[in-house]
Amino acid sequence: MKGLNGKTAIISGGATLIGQGIATVLAGYGINVVIADINAEAGEKAAAATGARFIATDITRDEEIAALVAKTVEETGRLDYLVNVA
Repeated sequence: MKGLNGKTAIISGGATLIGQGIATVLAGYGINVVIADINAEAGEKAAAATGARFIATDITRDEEIAALVAKTVEETGRLDYLVNVA
């Protein structure tokens, strides 16, 4: 798809099989993908398998969501999409 290269997406619950599938597709379009998940071990594996970044996040805690967004913008310079799988 045109116009997606260089954009950034966070996938909450990205350590799941569905999240990994989404990460793979988005990365294939040149999107910077950040996987956010409470399960650090699965999140690290998913990020390694898909070429994404991983940020451990408990999405039930507002301060962790704020930190996720801040770190994503700090590392990629932007945030364009949020995919809620969690």
